[in-house]
Amino acid sequence: MITDTYQFKTEDLSVINKMERTKKDYPAPVRNGLGNCLNLNDYVVRHPESTFFTKVEGSDDERLGVRQGDILVIDRSLAPRHNCLVIARVEAEYRVCRLLKEQDGWVLEQGSSKQVPIKFGENFHSPVWGCITHVIHAL
Repeated sequence: MITDTYQFKTEDLSVINKMERTKKDYPAPVRNGLGNCLNLNDYVVRHPESTFFTKVEGSDDERLGVRQGDILVIDRSLAPRHNCLVIARVEAEYRVCRLLKEQDGWVLEQGSSKQVPIKFGENFHSPVWGCITHVIHAL
């Protein structure tokens, strides 16, 4: 289940300096300024104005590869496609679902095997709030 959602802000970018290996093989920050920086937002944010982040609450979505506490990166500008993970409004809640294309329309497959897939016609934009582009979780 999804509760709080945060929009991407370009002024809050954080940067990690490139690390060099020392003689003892421990990483140490590069001392020559901000050249060769790694910005994680460059990898996970394609459309800043339509990108949102949210944290997963509950463990109903593990079957979809999403776990309790994961951070989802959601892009609302992307067109939903077959087999992608989406955030959809289901029974007055926003949930993680897999979107599947069938001959007669679309199906939202929910994470819990106890929940029945939701079928709907070609107007698939109505329940889909956005496409999940990245799932960030701790190992």
